[in-house]
Amino acid sequence: MNQPLRYFVLLIFFNVQFYTIFAQTAYQFSRQDSAMVEKYNENYAIQKTLGNEKEASRFLNQIAMLYWEHNQFQAAIVYFERSVEINNRLGNENGIAMLNNNLAMIYADIGNYTKSEEYFLQTLAARRANNEKIGIISALINLSVVENNLKKYDAALKNLNEALDLAREMNDPQQMRSCYGMLSETYEKAGNQEQMLFYFNLYKTFHEMVQREEITKTREELENERLRAKLLETEKELNALELIALDVQIHEQEEVISDYDSTTNKLYEQFNKQELYIKVLQQESEIKQFQIEKEKLILAAEKAKRIRTIRNIIIFAVIVLLLWLLLYRAYRNKKNLVKELANQNWHVKMQREKISLQSDQIQKAFNEIEQKSKNIFSSINYAKLIQTSMMNREITLSEILPNSFIFYKPLDVVSGDFYWHGVVNEKIIVATVDCTGHGVPGAFMSMIGNNLMNQIIVNEQILQTDEILYKMNKGIVKALNQDFTKNLDGMDMQICIIDKTKKEVMFSGAKSSIVFVENEQLTVIKGGRFPVGGYNPKHIDIKYDKHIIPYNSEMQFYIFSDGFYDQFGGDDDRKYLFRFFKDFLLKIHNKSFSEQKQLLEKEHLRWRGERSQLDDMLIIGFNIE
Repeated sequence: MNQPLRYFVLLIFFNVQFYTIFAQTAYQFSRQDSAMVEKYNENYAIQKTLGNEKEASRFLNQIAMLYWEHNQFQAAIVYFERSVEINNRLGNENGIAMLNNNLAMIYADIGNYTKSEEYFLQTLAARRANNEKIGIISALINLSVVENNLKKYDAALKNLNEALDLAREMNDPQQMRSCYGMLSETYEKAGNQEQMLFYFNLYKTFHEMVQREEITKTREELENERLRAKLLETEKELNALELIALDVQIHEQEEVISDYDSTTNKLYEQFNKQELYIKVLQQESEIKQFQIEKEKLILAAEKAKRIRTIRNIIIFAVIVLLLWLLLYRAYRNKKNLVKELANQNWHVKMQREKISLQSDQIQKAFNEIEQKSKNIFSSINYAKLIQTSMMNREITLSEILPNSFIFYKPLDVVSGDFYWHGVVNEKIIVATVDCTGHGVPGAFMSMIGNNLMNQIIVNEQILQTDEILYKMNKGIVKALNQDFTKNLDGMDMQICIIDKTKKEVMFSGAKSSIVFVENEQLTVIKGGRFPVGGYNPKHIDIKYDKHIIPYNSEMQFYIFSDGFYDQFGGDDDRKYLFRFFKDFLLKIHNKSFSEQKQLLEKEHLRWRGERSQLDDMLIIGFNIE
């Protein structure tokens, strides 16, 4: 075992050992925890009395969670089971699924893996019924952990592969990473070192890819948040500067007005004192020499007038000087403010230009993506034309078998399902093929399959159904280099060779069955359990069974892919299922083949309702006269 893999396995082992020891230690309630349990019990009793069972169930769950958090597992189980009883009465399937999941995890905590498996299976059934893909993946992974502890490695691998298929369908790298990690651990426990190393390398690759995506996303979010914060900060600074400038102007104006009022009051006081002085001089001049003092009074009045004039000039000059200083100061502050605002506006303008440039780049990228999408859709439509031409052979199925129909309903523009028919050495060959995937990947596989069918049947003249499947398997493994790439893609097939001289139908199937109706009785002949193609880790020389079916003119034959009966729908949102598909074929087999095709279309639309189609669909029915 290489060093990184040994580290990964040891890390899982020590984590499990630590958690097991930790999980066995029960913790006593604190005073606050005990009070919470008592309060929840009181609320449960009140809601129970009021008949509000949903709320009552919620309080039971809260009590159970407290016991679980303190590793008092048996008490937690009792309260969860009481909650399950209430939810069963309410018919709350989603709530039951969540509770079953909790019970499964608790039983796993205490090492009762058999009981844990039972509850995880119930959870998985509920998730399947609601078609919750993330829930199904989570339930399958949890179930595989328990099955590993029970040493049910085959069951664990089956569940993990189903979870991996769903994760691939959803294109979810994080879920795929989890599946690869658990597959590596399961193969390690099962003693398959080669497969363990293979899946560990996939786990490591996807882990690094998920980390890179998370780091890139985090950096983009931080950069966007920084730009938004900078823009908000700039706007706040602009608003603050405007308020400061306005406050400074008001304060300076108030100071000017205050100084002016003080100066005016002083002038008024001085004016009153001067007037009083003149009156005293007049009284003294009347007592003394009236004429002399009169002249002095006139001189004094003139002198006082000159003084007042000078003082007024001085006061006016001082006021003008003060106003000029205030205006200059305001002008200088305003100039500095304008300069600062211009600097801020320049930075804002640069940010806007940068954002505008980024917006232009994004628009340009969007236009490029839109053009590429148009080119891709154009290519896909052309691929559809090629695929349709591939299946429209020189002689049609209705010419070979007049009593027949082809129900063909691709999920996307191009399909992973295709059919093949022809006449070689007076024998009629009819086949249906369901390739891995759908859309463009499935269409590529269908092209490979069609070319191999032409090579094997037409060129090599092989007319034994089991040998045709054997050759197809070898051809796909070689075409996709699967022994080296370990690619798992393949095909499910049904092939019939009709010999009218012997009145026999030779049939072989790869993970697919044939259905025929005779005397109002429906019979199913199952195909082999191996598909055609796909990496074969054990390098088994796969053989396929051959069945000979004698026929008469009353028998109806049907070959098909699994798309029709795997469709989700109905009131319960579940799969149509193969057994209902058989019942429907038995119900309509006496109709004409054109009418049977119409009835299959109506039944599919009725069952599907407003839901989307999930897979490609292909059904061929025929009768041999």
